[in-house]
Amino acid sequence: MGLFGRKKDGLNEEERKIDKEAKKFVEKAQRSNTNGGEYLMIKYVDEALKIKPNYTFAWLIKGNSLNRLKKYEEAISCFDEVIRLEPNDISARMSKGRSLTELRKYEEAISCFDEVIRLEPNNTMAFTAKSILLDKLTDLKNKKPIERKGWSESEKEQVRIVQDGKCALCHKPPPIWEYDHIDGNRSNDSVSNCQGLCPNCHSIKTHEEAD
Repeated sequence: MGLFGRKKDGLNEEERKIDKEAKKFVEKAQRSNTNGGEYLMIKYVDEALKIKPNYTFAWLIKGNSLNRLKKYEEAISCFDEVIRLEPNDISARMSKGRSLTELRKYEEAISCFDEVIRLEPNNTMAFTAKSILLDKLTDLKNKKPIERKGWSESEKEQVRIVQDGKCALCHKPPPIWEYDHIDGNRSNDSVSNCQGLCPNCHSIKTHEEAD
């Protein structure tokens, strides 16, 4: 990718002036980067993009700054703009792949690295990134879900005795007993995390947790 998105050959005077003004803001952005000023960088490149919306280098700088700020969705939008303007841009596709990886969208990230490999078959960084993600996907597929043990009948009876035969919330004898995880963690099946509720109180608590 050329520094300013395309060659200047054949530009008229007005276009050269636009390039020059936009370049000034990008140079300010690059200088501010030495001080770790990501937001300042973005401010300057935004000014450059107001002047020259198709300034691919500015889009790339902004996307990388957003990546460092962990604003991955916004960063992806910037990289998509670079790719729209220059479909063969390697840097934008690599950076987009990293953003997607951080968002754990591994299959989409792999597609980005595959495109890099298609465009540049000897790109070792893309091969390495893809290999790591393929391993992650394999681990996720092989990972067994945690099986819930639940409470035994004797444990439920113990809870009813402790609660004196009354709902833990409304303190009335339930027409039907239902059992609830006190801390909301459904994998914590210890007796101390169990409370007996009437259907009404159980329904209310479930809706409150969902909200």
